[in-house]
Amino acid sequence: MESHEKESETLRLEIEQLRKENKAQEKQIQAIEDSCKLRVNEAIKESRETYLNLFQNAQVGLFRTRITDGKILEANHQIAKMFGYDSRDSFIWEYKTEGNYVDKGTREKMIDEISKYGSIQNFRARFYKKDKTIFWAAYSAKVYPDKGWIEGIVEDITQQVTIQQELIQWKNLMQYIIQHDPNAISVLDKNLNYIFVSERYLQDYGIKEADIIGKNHYEVIPEIPQKWREIHQRVLQGEILKNEDDFFIRQNGKTEYTRWECRPYRNTNHEIDGIILYTEVITKRKTAEQALIESEAKYRILIENQTDLIVKVDTKNRFLFVSPSYCNLFGKNEAELLGKTYMPLVHPDDLAHTEELLKTLQQPPYTTYIEQRAMTKNGWQWLAWMDTAILDEKGKMKEIIGVGRNITQRKAAEEEILTLKEKLEIEVKEKTKELQNRILELERFHQATIDREFRIKELLNRIEEMEVQKKT
Repeated sequence: MESHEKESETLRLEIEQLRKENKAQEKQIQAIEDSCKLRVNEAIKESRETYLNLFQNAQVGLFRTRITDGKILEANHQIAKMFGYDSRDSFIWEYKTEGNYVDKGTREKMIDEISKYGSIQNFRARFYKKDKTIFWAAYSAKVYPDKGWIEGIVEDITQQVTIQQELIQWKNLMQYIIQHDPNAISVLDKNLNYIFVSERYLQDYGIKEADIIGKNHYEVIPEIPQKWREIHQRVLQGEILKNEDDFFIRQNGKTEYTRWECRPYRNTNHEIDGIILYTEVITKRKTAEQALIESEAKYRILIENQTDLIVKVDTKNRFLFVSPSYCNLFGKNEAELLGKTYMPLVHPDDLAHTEELLKTLQQPPYTTYIEQRAMTKNGWQWLAWMDTAILDEKGKMKEIIGVGRNITQRKAAEEEILTLKEKLEIEVKEKTKELQNRILELERFHQATIDREFRIKELLNRIEEMEVQKKT
């Protein structure tokens, strides 16, 4: 009997000790778990704050919209300002892209394209702002069908599109003026055979033949005086001659007073290939001259006061025109660029992409958007170009007008956001893995606790058996 009592007491003491150890371990486990959760939450909070700071202060508009109706789910301050809102909160609360596209069918076209390819690049559209004014935007986005939203970046290109449209308008105006210019123009090769003549030239010189291309100038107008033959030879030697008040006598004996200029033209090797003769009846000179001067002045002011880059190239990518802003960016003057191809200035990694996009200019809508790196005086810089093809009367591309903008800062911001996003994802994965390891450790502690509970239960059963035996 006494031995049973001692054994029972020993068992009770052992049970008490196990319970104390179990409580201590439970406190330790809880402390470890709380510490892990705190560190993970702090890391996630810090990464999220960094990402949100970059998101809100980006110089481009960033957005997330619902696929079904274009409801704004997330946006930064830049895009809110772009759409005429004072705050991103009011923009998110009030604005839906659906119903705010100016041109009918634009959103449907965007949805079809992004659904087909998973993303869109530089999609151009017109939107209504909050006050119902209209602006042009170019945006790139990616669709997330499983989440039901579209994410992307957007840029206001209204100024760029306006400049481009104005340039085209001025170009068309110049072509119109030249086409209806009262001047008589003839172009002759170095053997003085006709290459081109204007209708006014035929009228002024009383030429009845409709097709004189390829014929000799002296054959078509045999009464050309000796002084003109001498002028032609001097111009073929490189001189530029002109007379503001000259005359010639028609075959019918009538004297016609004219203003003329005769100059050589050169081939790509700078060799004289022929002469160009401009003549104008003085009585009609003033009107045409004033219109041309005003047109050129407006065109030049528009070009020289633009910070955007403006160029014109031929079908072989040789410069025909470069704006002062373009020359300044590349540290060159017009003489160094005109007649040269711009491809050597493009980053090697962007050459193939650039050439491929330029091919699309040969088909409707005869425009393309290109982002490329170029070697400027400040090193490699990202440039965004909106190129438009100028067509001849047969509908074939003859020139390209490009309006560009330096987007290096935008590219750097996009890269930084992407890097931080990837870093955040890596950190979250690492913290998640660490938390999972801690959970496994807690599970092991929990299993050990269960094992101790079973041991305690066994001991209690043993005590009960001993109590029963004691009574018996």
